[in-house]
Amino acid sequence: MNAKALTLDKMDPEASIMIGAIDGESINFRLDKTVVTDTAGCGPTGLIITPFGNDLFAAEWKDGACAGGHLILRRARA
Repeated sequence: MNAKALTLDKMDPEASIMIGAIDGESINFRLDKTVVTDTAGCGPTGLIITPFGNDLFAAEWKDGACAGGHLILRRARA
């Protein structure tokens, strides 16, 4: 992807409405509606949030025919 496409992709991110359900210790979200896809036409189709360690969460998303991804989140304290 060239620099222009990357910039456009960051300016116009994906947006979806998801519905979640508890599955063991995880929350498993499924796609209800895609509002906006990215410049490659990708949009999330699922998301799983799983707690682990001390105040950490693993987030893994599926992106249909696209790559998907994962990241680690830290619980925010008030």
